Amino acid sequence: MDSQDWKKLLIEQLREARKVTKARDPKQRVWSYDESPNYRVFETTPSNKLDRDKTYLISGTESQILLQGSLIKALHEILGQRLGYTIDFKTWFTDFQYEFKKNPLTGQNRGYVNESEEDIKYWGVSKDERPRFEWVLPKEDATELELQSFHELGYYVIKFWKNRKNKDEFIYITGTLTEIRQHCIDAMRVISTDSKGSVGFGGFVSNKGKPKVVLYFIEKMEDVEEGYQQIEARLSFRLNNLTEKWDTPNMTNLTLNDIEQLALRINTEFNTPTPYKIRKGKITVSYRDKANGLESYSYFYNKQDGIDFYKKMCTVAQVPFEAKFCKVTESQDEMGAYPTVPPTVKVLGEDVRAERVRPIGDVYFNYAVLSLNSLSKPIPICDKLIGSFNAKGFNIESYK
Repeated sequence: MDSQDWKKLLIEQLREARKVTKARDPKQRVWSYDESPNYRVFETTPSNKLDRDKTYLISGTESQILLQGSLIKALHEILGQRLGYTIDFKTWFTDFQYEFKKNPLTGQNRGYVNESEEDIKYWGVSKDERPRFEWVLPKEDATELELQSFHELGYYVIKFWKNRKNKDEFIYITGTLTEIRQHCIDAMRVISTDSKGSVGFGGFVSNKGKPKVVLYFIEKMEDVEEGYQQIEARLSFRLNNLTEKWDTPNMTNLTLNDIEQLALRINTEFNTPTPYKIRKGKITVSYRDKANGLESYSYFYNKQDGIDFYKKMCTVAQVPFEAKFCKVTESQDEMGAYPTVPPTVKVLGEDVRAERVRPIGDVYFNYAVLSLNSLSKPIPICDKLIGSFNAKGFNIESYK
């Protein structure tokens, strides 16, 4: 046996005794003994489901590998609990589709103990019309290349139905599981997502295709509490008696004069002599007169604040206010369910104030728009500074 054979045998014995392995080297270089690393390199993944076959390299002695693996798993669980990416999406969606009114684990209703299942509305509709989703996954006979490209995307895609009975009316939603959850809520509610803890809900999505009026309210900057952004609210209704498409049979055509008169009513009720104030709080007050296009809800400081607003909304819509369409929902422990000062949570080792849920504050009328399905942009019809819509200066080309 020559010296080279002895050297090879010695190196192999040392590798076995000292647990020496080669690191993954894309250049496939040949390692000399004095350059050979005396450590192991392992591939690991904190979650096969979330990482989609993507692996990460860790290296070291056996004890170091065990320590690193434990720390990676612990960090994954800690951040997942705080950031929400380890929440089971199917369980969450079961809760979501019932508008969070029914515990998906126990099946018990939250706060609806005196109402029958048939009387409870989910997202303003019956149980049979609640949302649903489907994963968009590779087909069963997908090629290896198709499967590889699917895993390399790094995000998910789902089909989302606001109403499960309307099989042809769905949208695609994409993102991480955390992002998709928020997108689902955004799709069901008219909300503002750019204000920390000051989300304003603005009603149900219904009577699709009819002209839609949206009223925007916002908190004054001087009233904003330190550390938070402005509270906002968006409330809407539809003009069920008018149609934007003039060839629709048995319907009254929407005209520029109609828009001008609508804007004047909004200006009178919500903008003159000063912007109308809504006291936001923790009580849900809704108004549901679907036949007349009035399906809206928001959070108010008390019952009367909600009633006062909906009376004005009915005046603007030229529909009589009827108390039977107004419903009030409140928690038996408001401060426990929606604390005014949210608790602090630790994120990446630092204290961060959690988002406010149903914050208390005054929001004032800011502006109103009219949305038409045939136009790509909403038409501003009333502004707290400029006033109301003027038909003479309107140019439809700007909104196509």
